[in-house]
Amino acid sequence: MAVSNEADRNELEALRLAARANRSISQLESHRKSAVTEYAERIKRLRRVVVAIQSKEQMGVLPLEGIDSVSLSDEDLQLVHDPLRGL
Repeated sequence: MAVSNEADRNELEALRLAARANRSISQLESHRKSAVTEYAERIKRLRRVVVAIQSKEQMGVLPLEGIDSVSLSDEDLQLVHDPLRGL
């Protein structure tokens, strides 16, 4: 009888560990999805900065007014200088 209880405990411990491993996998997959989404959003914002500057250059305004001719938010400027902040 003691062997059976020990075997049951061992099996239960292994099953609990497997369940915990499955929860950990789900957690990692969820985190990966949100990280990928955040990277994509940052890249999109940076591309908008590039397009805005290129557009001012094509209009001939950039040499005269410089970066002041481009409307950029503080968040966009921070992103340009530190794209990995908070990741």
